[in-house]
Amino acid sequence: MARIAGVNIPTNKRVLIGLQYIHGIGSSKAREIVTKVGIPDERRVSQLTDQEVLQIREVIDRDYLVEGDLRRETAMNICRRIYRHFVYHNITGDIDTTIVSDLADTFTSSGFKIQPVLEELFQSQHFYDAAAGVAIDVDRRSLASARRTLAKFPNATVHPLYDGVIDTLGSVGATFG
Repeated sequence: MARIAGVNIPTNKRVLIGLQYIHGIGSSKAREIVTKVGIPDERRVSQLTDQEVLQIREVIDRDYLVEGDLRRETAMNICRRIYRHFVYHNITGDIDTTIVSDLADTFTSSGFKIQPVLEELFQSQHFYDAAAGVAIDVDRRSLASARRTLAKFPNATVHPLYDGVIDTLGSVGATFG
């Protein structure tokens, strides 16, 4: 078996198909890679030379985001959206490298489950500090969305101040929403 990007590629498959075993590479990217390296479409993985396998690795490492790196970037993007939705829409570089990164770590370590991320966010002191330190733009729909999200997780434990914050935001939202 050829090992590319940390994945064992089955030797009985054509290279075009075998490359698709790598997370982040579909049929079009596999075709691009094979074309860049100059491998015929009908070539099987078992027929690849060590030099061709090395060239494939180099092309993937240089030009594509795959496997763990792709999963990490996906987790960061999802956690940025969660942060923007529940806390504040402007994410600075400092927030991205600390808070959002920690949320992404929780997301990936939990097997890409949202509940642990929301629990961590709602339990963090930052959640309440950010709500107090920025111009809050809350309307009734946002509050309803937050309540519906929390209702999906009846066993979730949240920061004890949460109810007070929601009540306070609710009165702000009722006034301006």
